[in-house]
Amino acid sequence: MALPVNSSVGYYFSLPPLPLLIVSSFSLVLLFGMAYRQSGFFIAFKRLATERLAVVNEWLQNIRILRILGWTELFEEKIFERRRLETVNRLSMVTNGSAMSAFAQVAPSIISITGIATVVFSQRTVSPGEIFALLWVLSIFLSRPIRSLPFNLVMLLDGLSSCRRLQSLFALPTEARTLLQSEKDSSGLALDVEGLHLSLDGVTLIENLDLKLKKGEFVAIIGEVGAGKSLLLDSLLREAPATFKSYRIDGAEALDQSLDQLRAHFAFAPQEGFIMSSSLRDNVVFEYGASHSHDEAVRESLSLAAFSMDSTAVTAGLDTEIGERGVNLSGGQKQRVSLARAHYSQRDIVLLDDCLSAVDVDTERLLLDYLIEGAWAGKTRLLVTHRLSVLPRVDRVLVMRDGKFILEGTYDHLMQTSAEFRDLTSSMLEKKEVALED
Repeated sequence: MALPVNSSVGYYFSLPPLPLLIVSSFSLVLLFGMAYRQSGFFIAFKRLATERLAVVNEWLQNIRILRILGWTELFEEKIFERRRLETVNRLSMVTNGSAMSAFAQVAPSIISITGIATVVFSQRTVSPGEIFALLWVLSIFLSRPIRSLPFNLVMLLDGLSSCRRLQSLFALPTEARTLLQSEKDSSGLALDVEGLHLSLDGVTLIENLDLKLKKGEFVAIIGEVGAGKSLLLDSLLREAPATFKSYRIDGAEALDQSLDQLRAHFAFAPQEGFIMSSSLRDNVVFEYGASHSHDEAVRESLSLAAFSMDSTAVTAGLDTEIGERGVNLSGGQKQRVSLARAHYSQRDIVLLDDCLSAVDVDTERLLLDYLIEGAWAGKTRLLVTHRLSVLPRVDRVLVMRDGKFILEGTYDHLMQTSAEFRDLTSSMLEKKEVALED
């Protein structure tokens, strides 16, 4: 609006239009540039705040798993880094906003001075009425539009950005697997635990428990809810305040190691698959902004975990944003992402806490064939499960009750010799059938 009016003013008063055009154009271009930059800072401010809150929310809601896996420092670093970026962006936004506001206030005065100077240097006789009209047009009529222009532009750009985000939200709409066989190495013990004891608030939850796992062995733990199965895994990861008479990992005293050193021996897949609000690639590598150089290993891990890249939830391959805490994924898909992450970590001992509970029978078979008994065939695996179909495939079954192992043996041996084991499996099967009917 200012450019046509200023040009018209020049022609009306028979003044050279070039000075007013140059000054007006410079002022408007500068204001547009500042407004565009301010809009960028404002959009970045909202994005950074959202990312920080998402990371904090994940950190708070999954603190137990993060502590078990030794990832608390990683998340704290991400939170502090986002806070630092927010601070830098906010300072830039305040500085640019102050400069934009100041120039918007003085721009009408600069244009008015240019108009008066043009009259003076044109040596044209101008009546007082014409001078008054010129000042009214330049200083009053154009003042409010020029001063409000950058702020209106910032709001317009912010609105367009919000529309694009809404548009992307509204538009949201079996690979070949390689069997890797490894020979078991049973020459020693991967885990050797003696006298594990856990009490909380004066209540004994696990009492004087011994556990020995050979290297490459696949062991399942079953029992009623509350038997202490998950607490046992927490104790092995030093997440629960358990005491030990002896705790050795691969022959080395585990109690002499730091938490990070101890947990570096383990891969852990919980029942509730932990999902970051980031890309599929980042979730498997467990690193925000993970490099594309990891893609081959990530795809292999996802394939072994029976995670289909053809799913409707995976619209952009490994770059797919899978939503806050995996909102775009089913429970089974979350568990498979956790299993892929466990495979990607390449640890020697794998702890699986009922991580097959949300997958169907066919997917369970694929996971057992290609991952748990395939790629992990040479690793030590300890599986807490309520899936009876897994038991015939493990090396040993441990039955837990009230914090103690009451039965131990192969599935076939226990079925043939233990009425208590048969009763327990029948009870678990009946409860599963009732749950399915409900």
